[in-house]
Amino acid sequence: MTTAQLNFQLRNKRPVYLEFLHRNESGIIQFTDDWTIDRTLLYQGRRVTVQQYFEDRYGFFLEFPRTRMIYFLGNSGSTYPQESIICEWY
Repeated sequence: MTTAQLNFQLRNKRPVYLEFLHRNESGIIQFTDDWTIDRTLLYQGRRVTVQQYFEDRYGFFLEFPRTRMIYFLGNSGSTYPQESIICEWY
């Protein structure tokens, strides 16, 4: 199943409430096409990988930095590593 097919199927599911290591959010989850290790973001004026960001900001070392990230439908700017999810509620 491709990412597009998976995301299409997830759009037909009920929204979920997720607790992350650093925040809580709810909505319909989707998966990114790219892998975490290749994604960079601007943090404190410099480009860092997602792994570097989570280590610096939250002291959380990603064991699986090559996994796809999740985001919520309608908010693709906020992406999260899958392993940062603590629990989910429906």
